Amino acid sequence: MSEHTGTSDSKMKRRDFLGSLSAASAVAIGVSKVAVSSLDAAEVAPAGAEIASLGVFPPIGISRVGNSQEWFYAPEVPGVAPRASKVDSKTVKNRSRSRRSGFAFDDEGRVIREITAKEATITWNVRVANTKAAWYGFNNPLDNGPVAPGLPGQRRNQDIAPDKREEMLVIDSGEIPISGANTNRNGDQSEYLLQGTFWHDTPVQLGELRTDDAGRLLVFPGDGDSGTPVADNPIDNFSDNDGWYDDWCDGYIDAEVTFAGQEPISAMHGWVACCGPNFAPETQHSSRCMARFVTS
Repeated sequence: MSEHTGTSDSKMKRRDFLGSLSAASAVAIGVSKVAVSSLDAAEVAPAGAEIASLGVFPPIGISRVGNSQEWFYAPEVPGVAPRASKVDSKTVKNRSRSRRSGFAFDDEGRVIREITAKEATITWNVRVANTKAAWYGFNNPLDNGPVAPGLPGQRRNQDIAPDKREEMLVIDSGEIPISGANTNRNGDQSEYLLQGTFWHDTPVQLGELRTDDAGRLLVFPGDGDSGTPVADNPIDNFSDNDGWYDDWCDGYIDAEVTFAGQEPISAMHGWVACCGPNFAPETQHSSRCMARFVTS
């Protein structure tokens, strides 16, 4: 995948986002402590503090693909392991979904409270994409150029004309809105699917959106499917197989919050990545996939 969210009009380069993490880190540090312990007085807004800003939490969330109907919430704070993965002969039961909340902060960045559908209308907008087929091969994943001499940056699917690459190779959901409580609760409403096409007209489902009873956003990943619309096109490498796709993805999450009688407020946006199963969830390094966004 590219260094962007996977869309041609991305709001921020992933490299810049991960390089600074300034505002997002403040959110993650403050709110994660809310989730696991009491906050120091300096980190909690005083009673009656006015809302100065809103942010999506966690700022980066991970969903893991799986083809089971069973699922669980992905970890929302560092150091907390998810429920252990299970596998039988046909099913990967490691299907975790990312839950996103909106939190309010005062003018000094201190946490006020979580905002739910009980006190405001929250409209979530999600856009994800898989751009692997249009990006560089794993011999030199990014466009390092002179920084990585001897490792030529060769793009996948080089036979596709430059003006057709995005149309044919980028699987883009477009921006999908969802709001309210318990929306698409059973996952049977097609308007909340995160899906795009590959190679002109091959549909690929990247996931789906739901909300819980408090209006929090739930991002469900895909099933972990891959395939090719090209005839007589066997896999010949662990990666970089031209004409193939998978349903891993990443992208951005926006939230617009409207309190009664007030103008809408846009929250600081977050990110979501839907990647592979994690069969060693207790190991600390597993959380590092947040900063890699690599598809296989």
